[in-house]
Amino acid sequence: MRRKGTVVLLALVGVALLAGTLEAQKDAPVSEGLTIKGFYLGMPKSEMRQLYETMKASEVAPFMSIESAEFRDLIMLDREFGGMGNKIEVQYAESGEVTYFKFQYTTVGILLDYGVTEPSEFVSAFRAQYGIPEMEFKRMRWNLTDPDAGYRLSIDDAMNITLQRP
Repeated sequence: MRRKGTVVLLALVGVALLAGTLEAQKDAPVSEGLTIKGFYLGMPKSEMRQLYETMKASEVAPFMSIESAEFRDLIMLDREFGGMGNKIEVQYAESGEVTYFKFQYTTVGILLDYGVTEPSEFVSAFRAQYGIPEMEFKRMRWNLTDPDAGYRLSIDDAMNITLQRP
């Protein structure tokens, strides 16, 4: 009889834990965990390098290279170091997790391929694709300033995208 009571108690505890987990997931902001073409905040450096190798193997651009340092990577697409707007800047915390991405305008065109469009049309298409709430336009850039989002996002009028920890 004692064993039966223990099983019932464990089942009740399991249901309570599951309910708590589901409630926590429901409360998490929808925008948390934004991933842009495989890049996301908090990704480990090793996974970031693996994504680079995958992109290079799939020939995302005719030319790809990476310049690495302890807390920063600079990925070049399409042209060598002299190219304008062809870089993805990545910054890491001491833990090795990504805290910042900047996709310069040429890389945005290569990775997202929205075609030639006005910046406001690009922002609308980007927001729709990624489920991003309304962004405020101020000082020649669109900003997401929601403190609950888990990130700060800005897109300037040249279509450079910056994603970083708040």
